[in-house]
Amino acid sequence: MERFWSKTKRNEKTGCLEWTAARYYNGYGVFRFPKGNVMAHRFSYELANGVHPGKMLVCHICDNPGCVEPSHLFLGTPSDNNNDKVRKGRDVRKRTKRKLTPTLLKEADVIAIRQEYAAGKISMYKLAARYNVDRSTIGKAINRQNWNRVS
Repeated sequence: MERFWSKTKRNEKTGCLEWTAARYYNGYGVFRFPKGNVMAHRFSYELANGVHPGKMLVCHICDNPGCVEPSHLFLGTPSDNNNDKVRKGRDVRKRTKRKLTPTLLKEADVIAIRQEYAAGKISMYKLAARYNVDRSTIGKAINRQNWNRVS
């Protein structure tokens, strides 16, 4: 426990207890153990409450992924977390007032997107705006996470 808490620093302005050690690309802290890594906010929740969160999400009332302050953490389902995001105005689609189409892309679109992106003339963000989809949809098409059957 001492090693864990030594890697934190209080932000007097926000009240958050900031993780000062290693972080994942998305800002969440990572606490390293010899047998593997654990997300710092999940470990903090378990230390404070004596309960392992299991498959539940450990959500932040402060919306700060680097915060490990136990009083800023609560358990929730993915639906709870999403509803919290929408309630706080952090939903990208709501914020940009962009309506995403349910059908998203057609096969011909995916081929064109891959060709344009490979040519290096356009960003994923500009492609997303052109095709009225989220940037992650473009990334998944380009990286063949979706539409992998299309050449």
